[in-house]
Amino acid sequence: MERQLMQLTGKGIAFTEPKSAAGKRTVVIPDLIIEDLRAHVKDFTQDGDKGLIFARRPRPRGT
Repeated sequence: MERQLMQLTGKGIAFTEPKSAAGKRTVVIPDLIIEDLRAHVKDFTQDGDKGLIFARRPRPRGT
């Protein structure tokens, strides 16, 4: 993880660096799912830097 997508007050949604050193990390992906992940990326994400793999629905502020 080298960056995160955040909603910034007055600026909209933007990529930022993780808040802490612990947030910047390597995510291990098991060999068992690599081919499925490649197919998912090919079929469902954008090309280049805007193609997101790990995403979640935004939570309301304060939760």
